[in-house]
Amino acid sequence: MLGLERGTVQLFVHEIAWDALGAQYCARISAALGDFALAVEHVGSTSVSGLCAKPIIDIAVGVQSLDLQIVERMERAGFRHRPSHDDAHNMLFVDGEGEMRRAHIHVVIHMGMEWRNYVNFRDYLRTFEDVRQEYGALKQSLAKQYANDRVAYTDAKADFISYHLRKAMVWSYLGKHIEAEIDRPIGYLHVKGNKQLLYPVNYGYIPGVLGGDGEELDVYCLGAEQPLERFEGNVIAIVHRADDVEDKLVACVADRDYDAHEICCAIYFQERFYDTTVQTVDGQILHISDGVENGN
Repeated sequence: MLGLERGTVQLFVHEIAWDALGAQYCARISAALGDFALAVEHVGSTSVSGLCAKPIIDIAVGVQSLDLQIVERMERAGFRHRPSHDDAHNMLFVDGEGEMRRAHIHVVIHMGMEWRNYVNFRDYLRTFEDVRQEYGALKQSLAKQYANDRVAYTDAKADFISYHLRKAMVWSYLGKHIEAEIDRPIGYLHVKGNKQLLYPVNYGYIPGVLGGDGEELDVYCLGAEQPLERFEGNVIAIVHRADDVEDKLVACVADRDYDAHEICCAIYFQERFYDTTVQTVDGQILHISDGVENGN
């Protein structure tokens, strides 16, 4: 089964054929765009085995810039451009006749936030069965309520997707090499109201990558004993905040190693104000207060 009338919602169990159709669309789009396409990926629910989905293939196309020649090439290849107010960040093309939709093609800046979210959410759902099952159950419930109102169906999923996009973003960096800008170096005194916080570690962010609060993704940078302006290292842990809208990364220089207890101790100066859990690259999970108590 492939194709659904515009504006309606109908879910089907995952079909193996969707994987092949996704690959075919990727090849067709790559041929049409040539060097304009830096990467083409099958994304969305039809790309996740075990997840129910509307029978519409979603494709993400990563480009260097949203050039008007992309519209010309895609339309020559048989895809219809659907202009919108978001064309500066996400050009939408569709495959289908009349009101029937077989595929949605999202052309975005490669490695920009839209690209990262499409790919990260897909990979996160493929990896975590509990999240995949929860998402599937939510979709089935909402599809019964909004069978003829796709906008309402999409809006009702927004909170779930926003939360797990935040989790998928930090998860995507676990074990990866990063470069960060330091805006709060060792010795930095942060004053907020009547509170003062002295930073015993370098603290910065990954430029151009947004966290759950809409600001650039924060990183605790461990292993250096002196204040830094820039940092390079490997992400060794995720800082999950249960009572906040953002999570953070923990990275360290290549020649140092930290276990979960040591990480908790290093970041306790700030995380003691939150309900924080640390998840390390080797699978350790420790609450910040437990980690400090046991680490000392």
